[in-house]
Amino acid sequence: MGQKQAPPIAWLFSMIRSGSSIAAYAAAAPFRGIVADEIFGPWVRTGPHYKFPPEQQTVTELFRTSAGIITPEIACAANTVFDKLARGEAGIPVCSPGDEHLLARPSKGGSDGGRPNVVPIVVKMPHDHPAPAEVARIWPRQPHAFLLRNPIDRLSSIILRGMLPEGSSGGPGTSITANWDLPQLQQFCRRWLDAREQGRALVYDDIRRIPPSFFGALYRAWGWPVDEDTVAGATAYTQSNYHAMSAQKDATANTARPVSSEQRAAPAEAIRLYLSDETIVTAMKSVGWPTDPEAYIA
Repeated sequence: MGQKQAPPIAWLFSMIRSGSSIAAYAAAAPFRGIVADEIFGPWVRTGPHYKFPPEQQTVTELFRTSAGIITPEIACAANTVFDKLARGEAGIPVCSPGDEHLLARPSKGGSDGGRPNVVPIVVKMPHDHPAPAEVARIWPRQPHAFLLRNPIDRLSSIILRGMLPEGSSGGPGTSITANWDLPQLQQFCRRWLDAREQGRALVYDDIRRIPPSFFGALYRAWGWPVDEDTVAGATAYTQSNYHAMSAQKDATANTARPVSSEQRAAPAEAIRLYLSDETIVTAMKSVGWPTDPEAYIA
């Protein structure tokens, strides 16, 4: 597959356990791009699994105490991270199945199918920090897309993954905010609904159900090139890889039937709470998901 020109940086916002890993890595694969996976933290990812440059640690440490603001110092360090990733000096590029050999050789002007001279970057943002508006304030020309998963399936995934202590409804020391993550879910649904009006909203279910439509919509939201080969490359990646968490893959998982999509673990209390909220129900209805609690309560 020949190398295609693409804008260097695009952002994918979601909530945790919403499919942003497979979406981001698959979208980057046909371009032999790099996923800037949670570069604002909470983890330092300068080790062998991600190979981010040392400035990513600076970004993480400064942002941890910035109250969600991208200060000039954070922006400077983040820009250095992006520059080093784009030049291929750091990070680990991904590719579509069968194209692995192309990563082994440099490109000659981007025309011979080798490594691109400027590596496209997908910034994966499954947390609410920094907020999209804050990102747009610093990088106004970099496009955004928003990925929504059925909130009840998402909560089931969190529970099945052991990310929420038994008997807990979230809060400090857990992976979600209190009251089953309701405030954050409401906020993300509002952002997703706004993005939908602008053609920048996507749905997790479509990654497996209609991947060509999903990736075509994602590339258009970013303004990236869209053609049959590109979409086919992204689709093939989803069929060959299961990202359990960020770059971590599970070779034993069934890519067509993830466990969290086959089991429902969300408690009735959380289901009724979500489906009594107007914003969440509006988002779910716009997708076509059931909004009657009895559809989810066994």
